[in-house]
Amino acid sequence: MTKPSRRSPGRTAVATIAIALLAGALGILLGKLAPWRQLPDEEPSAPATTGASVIGTHRPPLRLPDSVGRVRDISEWDGRVLVVNFWATWCAPCRKEIPMLSALQRKLAARSVQVIGVALDDPARIRAFEHDLDMTYPSLVVGPDVVEIGARFGNRLGVLPFTAIVDQRGIIRWTHFGPLDAASLERELEPLL
Repeated sequence: MTKPSRRSPGRTAVATIAIALLAGALGILLGKLAPWRQLPDEEPSAPATTGASVIGTHRPPLRLPDSVGRVRDISEWDGRVLVVNFWATWCAPCRKEIPMLSALQRKLAARSVQVIGVALDDPARIRAFEHDLDMTYPSLVVGPDVVEIGARFGNRLGVLPFTAIVDQRGIIRWTHFGPLDAASLERELEPLL
């Protein structure tokens, strides 16, 4: 007959504390390594136009591959009102707004509106999302320079989703941190059409 083992309460407490500290340190490290943060599903408490420093400036150059590897340049949409939406497949609020953005693209394409996704993710995952969600607009694939590209469009907070509206002359007119709703987005677009 074996004798039940006795664990010292002190050793168990030390092990628990060590695991908690390790988990906390890992969370901090991952937070520093991941340049983008996902905003919660609800609207952020910060003003939607926190990226106001770029409002009124010319849109930055943007040349990236799309989800099938074809290099696209933002200049191919010159003369159109652009809705540039930064997103990722792992971002729940991003996934929720994609059907709305696809509907907006269908509704306003004839009025010279072009939605462009800038996706932080693996091209295969992006293609699967484009197919599953019946996306009606292109997604450009961004890599390690995602923070720099986002900041040039006004995303100084490094959050997803993030959206910028660029007018037909290439001027950034509006930026928004967090999830979008169709009514607000259309209200911002209407004066530009």
